Amino acid sequence: MIAVCDPDETPTARQSQDALDALNQMMHNWRAQGVDVAHNDLTLDDDVNLDDQYIEGCMALLAVRLNPEYPGSMITSALVEIANNGWAALQAGFMDIDNLRVDC
Repeated sequence: MIAVCDPDETPTARQSQDALDALNQMMHNWRAQGVDVAHNDLTLDDDVNLDDQYIEGCMALLAVRLNPEYPGSMITSALVEIANNGWAALQAGFMDIDNLRVDC
């Protein structure tokens, strides 16, 4: 998504582990933002514990998060839009908003 590797190239073990660490941290941090996906740390052999409808957005959010670590990688406006839409979908699917009471 940010052209770190050629599409036919396999990421290095270090790149894979760094991306996995960032993914785990990102998904844990969502809880602090009110989006609790009940995340448990993943290994490189695990599937992401989200329904398919959230995967593309999660990938885009991770790509945006990893971008600063890879000079020369690019974030396009289309990627930002996918990430923003993905975040909105996660909020809609997992954010629990308490009822607000207003005393009159």
